[in-house]
Amino acid sequence: MRLTFREVDRICGELYEIFRKSEQSAIGILTQKTETSYAAMVSCWALGISFVPLNPRWPAEKTATIIAEADLKFVIFDRVGKSAAQDLHARKWSH
Repeated sequence: MRLTFREVDRICGELYEIFRKSEQSAIGILTQKTETSYAAMVSCWALGISFVPLNPRWPAEKTATIIAEADLKFVIFDRVGKSAAQDLHARKWSH
């Protein structure tokens, strides 16, 4: 899958809509290494939002600990990350 600049801009716009209403300064990115994950990272940089990369293959306990320690309220995930995120208590936004 290849993303166009327009698609990256759309993702950035969706993230902006979420973050302009909150006081969060960081999000989790629970995805495989794909164009979508890189688009999410670029969007975070463009918006001045920190991100914490999370691996969907990590044990759920490890991921939950990182999310809690980083005080993440939002986690972006893809199809693979979605199954890893089912037991987590962070607010989720799916692309």
